[in-house]
Amino acid sequence: EETEELFNDFFWENLDFVVNAVDNIKARHYVDSRCVFYGKPLFESGTLGTKCNSQIILPHETQSYGESQDPPEDSIPLCTLKNFPYQIEHTIQWARDFFEGIFVEGPKDCQAYLTNPVGQLDTIKNELQDKQASLRGRLESIKRYATYLNEASHENCIKLARLLFQDICHDMIAQLLHSFPLDYKTESGVPFWSGPKRPPQVITFDPEDETHLSFIESAANIFAYIFNLPYIKDINYIKQQTQKVKVKEFKPKQAVIKENDQDTREEKTEDDDVVVNDLTNYLKSQNPDSSKKLNVFEFEKDDDSNYHIDFISACANLRARNYKIPEAPRHKIKMIAGKIIPAIATTTAMVVGAVGIEIVKRVLGKPAGQFRNLFSNLALPLWLFSEPLPPNLSLIHI
Repeated sequence: EETEELFNDFFWENLDFVVNAVDNIKARHYVDSRCVFYGKPLFESGTLGTKCNSQIILPHETQSYGESQDPPEDSIPLCTLKNFPYQIEHTIQWARDFFEGIFVEGPKDCQAYLTNPVGQLDTIKNELQDKQASLRGRLESIKRYATYLNEASHENCIKLARLLFQDICHDMIAQLLHSFPLDYKTESGVPFWSGPKRPPQVITFDPEDETHLSFIESAANIFAYIFNLPYIKDINYIKQQTQKVKVKEFKPKQAVIKENDQDTREEKTEDDDVVVNDLTNYLKSQNPDSSKKLNVFEFEKDDDSNYHIDFISACANLRARNYKIPEAPRHKIKMIAGKIIPAIATTTAMVVGAVGIEIVKRVLGKPAGQFRNLFSNLALPLWLFSEPLPPNLSLIHI
């Protein structure tokens, strides 16, 4: 949408048809919506390793891309991700989700709060009215960003990074072990920490540990970007400042933690209600400066200078270390976190040929019934050609 001044009505109206080969669903839907609006044929295609597909979209004659829906991806059970990982893929997905919550959604929430404090707080409370633990996390995030926006400095960015390390690598694990000690047994008398449930261990921060320092460096620099500060390039300065940060001694709480995905209890700690009430009253009593802005951004895997993959790599490996899971190199974590599947030239050539044949049909003026969509998996091997479905019809009463 940011490029619509360049790709305007004149651009779209002068196209005969569009050939699409973009790398994400959002872009596909956007191009499809433009083609539907301007009545242009769209030759849509994509590859995924040894798999490829093409879809032919003809105005008023076939379904558009947006009318069909891909099946949902297989997902890791939430309970496994949150408390009981046993594969590096689990810790990578957890780190990716944590990144999204802390660095992407957190600044968005705070920016909305700065613009409309009471309205944003009411929106979040209505959205999470039955989930006190989640509500507490969102409110704590708003307070964190609103507070440090007024005190933005490299020292505070490093402090935030160090406190983040303490929270996820030490305190969260210590709380889990308090709720489920190593000798804890289920109601049936079976050891709780058995099978795929790996007993975790807390990590004590060590500034000489390369992974620990990488976590601090990447997190501090992402915070610096959010607070409109330049990146911190001096690793020795980061190490020195980190050792000055005072962390609170961990004190266990009474908490409800789901034992598995069949557990229907709401996860919470004993003081959630009190903390949520205090945070709400505090944030409503403030008069934030709406002219101040946080840098809001989305996860970007392809820019190695933004510290996104560096953080996820360090975070995933530290969590793997918590659960005694073999750690992974940065390039593997980047591929999994960014959902990168290497392109195969043979697959690309296959789909280019298939789309090319359909383009020739269009140029020759063939009817819709002679066009074919393709799904192929060269690893099987499998080739499926199908006639494009007719467009969905809506009945409108006037």
